[in-house]
Amino acid sequence: MKTLQPKSKGRPKSRSNFKRKKRKADKPITKEKELLLANESLCCEDELLKKLPALLQVEVKSVSCNGITY
Repeated sequence: MKTLQPKSKGRPKSRSNFKRKKRKADKPITKEKELLLANESLCCEDELLKKLPALLQVEVKSVSCNGITY
């Protein structure tokens, strides 16, 4: 029959013989991949800027209450 065992509290003890795997060096990014990443970043920024006025209006409406602006 199993009994309840008290759980240890706090941070787990580190294992001295534990070694992390070394990361393999990633291949250098090609110019095409770099341009695709830059394009994706710019597309995301463009979408955000398109939505910004609507987000600001929602924020302004949430600040005013019963016609009184704070």
